[in-house]
Amino acid sequence: MNSELNKQIKYNPDKKKPYSYRIYVGKNELTGAYMHRQKSFKTFDEALASLVKLKKSLKDGTFHTTSKRYKYSDLVAMWLPQYKQTVKRSTYGNVTQIIDNIILPSLGMFYLDKLTVAKCQSIVNDWFSRYPSRFNSIFAYARKILEYGEHLELVNRNSLSKVIKPRQKSKTKAFTNYYSKEELASFLNACKGCNQLYYVFFRLLAYTGLRSSEALGLRWSDINIFNSTLSVRRTVTNDEHWGVVIDTPKTAGSTRTIDLDSSTIELLQSWHKSNDNKVITLTNRKNYVFFNATRPEGVFIHQDARYWDKSVCHKYGLRYITPHGFRHTHASMMFAAGAKPKEVQQRLGHSSIKTTMDLYVHLTENTNREMVDKFANYMKA
Repeated sequence: MNSELNKQIKYNPDKKKPYSYRIYVGKNELTGAYMHRQKSFKTFDEALASLVKLKKSLKDGTFHTTSKRYKYSDLVAMWLPQYKQTVKRSTYGNVTQIIDNIILPSLGMFYLDKLTVAKCQSIVNDWFSRYPSRFNSIFAYARKILEYGEHLELVNRNSLSKVIKPRQKSKTKAFTNYYSKEELASFLNACKGCNQLYYVFFRLLAYTGLRSSEALGLRWSDINIFNSTLSVRRTVTNDEHWGVVIDTPKTAGSTRTIDLDSSTIELLQSWHKSNDNKVITLTNRKNYVFFNATRPEGVFIHQDARYWDKSVCHKYGLRYITPHGFRHTHASMMFAAGAKPKEVQQRLGHSSIKTTMDLYVHLTENTNREMVDKFANYMKA
């Protein structure tokens, strides 16, 4: 037995502690990674005594492979597979980008037992100054990962829960990511002069309130010409590697059937007819309303819609709103037409009425200001 142990002890005369061993001690109970234990000693007897003790603990089961010190990056590697099972691939992709580009470069190298509140406060302050628009998301995920460490009993305390979270000074900023009725008409007329695809796509967004990801995933089987309805059954998003993902709608409430006006039905029929040729029929096997022959999946993606939007605004000198702004535009028109919040919620597929009411407050800010001005002018008369 001792002769076998003796062979495992190496001698290097050039080192201050010339006697050492390195042996396999099993797989990490949490990560599944292969683990080795390595130690150096001044004398052979010290090395042998330590090795005998280690071998005994391995044999009688008292050695635990979780006794190593973990870095924040190790904890991220444990948390991600669990988190992936709870969210859509597009959400997972967005979160991994935040982790890879921001959280890991800041926290990844720190051992969990050395991650002090003071160190975390400094990092959080840096995030706040560098990424103000994304700060809340960054902070939330970084803290959530440490909470998982507490759950695994790898972290004694969550230092990120102890920091003072910076807050932006409250600024009254007008909500402008939507078009007025006149602006929408100008934009859609401009689309006609650019590309029929652009016109059909953005008019559909403005007249239905669909998310761009929902519109891009539409198939002709989702449109019922006879009942004048449109069913939202899928979305087009990206995964963590920017690959195309055909997924289910964002929330349970997002899977919905909405009514279409007669002019929208006529527009879709005309669009279908213009694309009804043998080449498209053979390649567009899944019958996407907005078919993209250049991509294997047969769909356009959100970045395409953003490009169409920007190109039209740039060419004609129009105010830019995002593709999502056409959803806000639709909500604005519905409220102006007298629709009730519950009706708007159902049409937009909001899971909570609070989301609809928050949008209502934003969209009516300018109207409220106009009303106050009219009142003041009336009183002066």
